[in-house]
Amino acid sequence: MDYTEFERLKKEIVPYIEEHLKPSRLEHTMNVVKVAKEMAERFGEDAYKAEIAALLHDMAKYEKRPGVNMDFAHSKIGAEMSREIFGIEDEDILNAIAYHTTGRAGMSKLEKIVFLADAIEPGRNYPRVDEIREAAETDLDRACILSLERTIEHVRDEKGWYLHPDSLKAKQYLEENNLMESKELAELIAKTLDDKKGIDVALIDIAERSSFADYFVLVSAGNERHAQALRDSIEDVLEPMGIFPKNVEGKNKPTWILMDYRDVIVNIMTQDAREKYSLEKIWGDCEITLCN
Repeated sequence: MDYTEFERLKKEIVPYIEEHLKPSRLEHTMNVVKVAKEMAERFGEDAYKAEIAALLHDMAKYEKRPGVNMDFAHSKIGAEMSREIFGIEDEDILNAIAYHTTGRAGMSKLEKIVFLADAIEPGRNYPRVDEIREAAETDLDRACILSLERTIEHVRDEKGWYLHPDSLKAKQYLEENNLMESKELAELIAKTLDDKKGIDVALIDIAERSSFADYFVLVSAGNERHAQALRDSIEDVLEPMGIFPKNVEGKNKPTWILMDYRDVIVNIMTQDAREKYSLEKIWGDCEITLCN
């Protein structure tokens, strides 16, 4: 979406929602906008589209439709009203509005962002929300699964209410298609490092001895520039998949770069540093697989 179209829509939308939403719902909406914009920038999505979808996600919250449960229907009705009132034809924006409550199988990146922003904005306070917020810093799919798990726990298991089938389908789809297992992720990282001429790439299975991760990936670099290039190669492969490190240490002094992908910890070290810290010896009773 270009800036001119974004500004036109925003000037029309903001007065509308200010008039039609209660103060508490308007505050929630603006919180969702803030979080959606931040997530769009973090995960490489169009921030203008994220803001427009977030502004409109609850526009139909107080619509009155006889015989219609607006808890579920306001999202779908909101998408149709967005098309009718503001002339929005972008299907990704409309779907982000339509499925922000339930999710669905095959959600786009924008849909996931709006779905999560609605669930984790600062005004939300419920069990496991901090866990979902933390996951949303680095992994959209993991955060969506955690959010859907919490929805299922609350709606079906705790309240005994009807659970929309789209939520179950969304969780199943993500688990089957988008969430990479830790071993698969570790092997992908190891292959990437090997392809980029990493030296002595090794996988260490630490799952039985560690409470913080399942695998270490170790690789030696010929020099600091090579270490940075290896780090970049991992990011180039994983970021388009929506997988981001929780933390990266050693960027400015890359004799030892540590990339924390939750269950997989990547250690890119100069050969001197690898010999000095001897991680293979420390974890010597674990299964170690050499990849080159």
